[in-house]
Amino acid sequence: MNFSTDWKPVPPTHDDIFFSIDSCGHFNKKKAQYTGSAGSPAHAVPFQIPRRGISGQSSLFSLEWYQVVSNHLANGGIFAQWVPAYHMSDEDVKIVIHTLHCVFPHITAWTSGSSGELMLVATKGEALRIPYEELRKRVTAPAVHADISRLGYNPELLPFRTFAMNEQDIALYLYCDLRRPLRQNTDDLLITEFSTPKQIVEQHVVQRFTTDNRLHGDVKSLMEILEPVNLDSVLKMLNDQHAETPSIPSS
Repeated sequence: MNFSTDWKPVPPTHDDIFFSIDSCGHFNKKKAQYTGSAGSPAHAVPFQIPRRGISGQSSLFSLEWYQVVSNHLANGGIFAQWVPAYHMSDEDVKIVIHTLHCVFPHITAWTSGSSGELMLVATKGEALRIPYEELRKRVTAPAVHADISRLGYNPELLPFRTFAMNEQDIALYLYCDLRRPLRQNTDDLLITEFSTPKQIVEQHVVQRFTTDNRLHGDVKSLMEILEPVNLDSVLKMLNDQHAETPSIPSS
């Protein structure tokens, strides 16, 4: 997915770009601007955050569900899904990512900047590429800039504050130290439906995405996603705001 050529802002009356999904896994067709027309594949599928306390939520993290999403996406389309890592063990997080990876080989991981807030971004058919200068232009739009700024972030530095893993990092995290093959969440056996509640009670929580000093990814890995970056400009912004981000290698 190339944001500079394939992604465009959605006008209020557009009916061919998005499918939205509610917390029960239904494709929302109530609002035209968020709905793919019948028979037309979507270019993005944003996923509404599941609510705690609703049984059956793990069905939205199953192999069959991801296959349904893939069938609704056009080539180059994006599927974004929030994962509540702060309630999950390391194994449960890996099961979710591995299950998604079996359908979408191209996955990157991001955070909200808060401990345990994990966002998986899957692209269909091709790796994610984000032209940084184009991103900087788009976040200057007043509504976008205001929305990000209220969180305390410099919108132009958002990738550096929220990046966690690129595709290679995901593969290493999932498969480099396997003691046994990773299992999949399937409709017939929703492993996390039963294991995650136990982790909440026993407080066995994944450390990779919940420990502050391990929350952010390696900047060199981020550079493989961002297309060309003026490092001097980024360094100046970081220094001006005294941002607490990983050090950036000099050019």
